[in-house]
Amino acid sequence: MKVGNTRADTTTMRHRTNGFNSAMPSGLTRRALIDLALVTAFVWTAVVVTHRLDLPDGLTQWNADHPQWAIDEFALVSLFVAGALGVFSWRRWQESLRTIARHEATLERLRTTESAIASKDDLIRTVSHELRTPLTAMLGYAELLEAGEIPSTERADMVKTIIREGHDLSNIVEDLLTRARVEADTLEVALVRVSLAGQVAQVLEGWTPDERSRIEDRSDPSVIATANPARVRQIVRNLISNALKYGSQEITITMASFGDQIKLRVANLGAEIPEADRDMIFDPYYRLPGIGDTPGGLGLGLAISRQLARLMNGDLTYSYRADHSIFDISLPRHVE
Repeated sequence: MKVGNTRADTTTMRHRTNGFNSAMPSGLTRRALIDLALVTAFVWTAVVVTHRLDLPDGLTQWNADHPQWAIDEFALVSLFVAGALGVFSWRRWQESLRTIARHEATLERLRTTESAIASKDDLIRTVSHELRTPLTAMLGYAELLEAGEIPSTERADMVKTIIREGHDLSNIVEDLLTRARVEADTLEVALVRVSLAGQVAQVLEGWTPDERSRIEDRSDPSVIATANPARVRQIVRNLISNALKYGSQEITITMASFGDQIKLRVANLGAEIPEADRDMIFDPYYRLPGIGDTPGGLGLGLAISRQLARLMNGDLTYSYRADHSIFDISLPRHVE
């Protein structure tokens, strides 16, 4: 969808809505005049029919036989008129309700379109920023290395930075592609026998020694799940990345079996997430207030991680206990 075209369509829709509003009074006035003419014709018809059928004589006999229900000719005609007015008023009321409903639906479509445009604009800005950050570092260090005037000790650090930023860039692209496939309902996950400890070890290799020093890995090699190795690594990578960015200096990874379920836990001493935000953190593109300027992250990691866990017949939950923010990945235990 092109933003420019969408905005033009939105403007057109707004003009059509304004035109619809201006056309409403004249249309309703015309219908009201038609209804008035019909009611007038109905009254004259009721009067003529009353006299042609000698209803006055019949009313006299009725009043004599039923004094408690006495009614005169004027009251009878009035009843006909009231009935006619009631029918036509009900019809106009129903039509007004339908008109209002159509109008509100048009306005809702307009609001939805404008909201979608704003969301896409925000997403484009965020993605551009997140892609530009690692690219800038990679290009900058690559140009310095190309110049050939960098001491060997600094050259090694620059190469490591380029590799790390390249991994970050690859992870961002992977999250975006996964989200797109989830939205298109084309993401398929093949489930096999997986050693969770092995997947955690592979993920940890992607971080620097300094970052790995903050992580205490208590993985149990005997814990085997039925899952998808690549998707398990993606979930673990997102959880550890969040802990490194927003948590404390202490991150602990544990795992255990509970009946037919495996639980992999990533815990850190980070600040508690407020109760009101605990469900929203798993919404796409949502970021907690107060951390919007923190570098890195599109607000996709937790949303994708929960979706992937559920695709593997598991789940991802958050809790806060003993001053620890805890993310638990539950997966089916592998049975031979």
